[in-house]
Amino acid sequence: MSDNRPGLVYLITGGSGFLGKHLVRLLLEKEDKLTEIRVFDKSPDPRMNELSTEKTKVEVIQGDITGLQRRAGGLPRR
Repeated sequence: MSDNRPGLVYLITGGSGFLGKHLVRLLLEKEDKLTEIRVFDKSPDPRMNELSTEKTKVEVIQGDITGLQRRAGGLPRR
């Protein structure tokens, strides 16, 4: 029986930091059904794009998660 479901996509906030980089590498090594990792960081490391493989894309997105939470009503404005 073939598995026609789309592959896994992970979003890692703070993905350019020490733990985030290690998590990205671990996922690339261990997760067989992974098709994309989105690295969301306030100060992203553009070299993270170089971690893309033939079957898994690594996309770096610059942004501040607290800004998203404020807009969604999750945090009070300062």
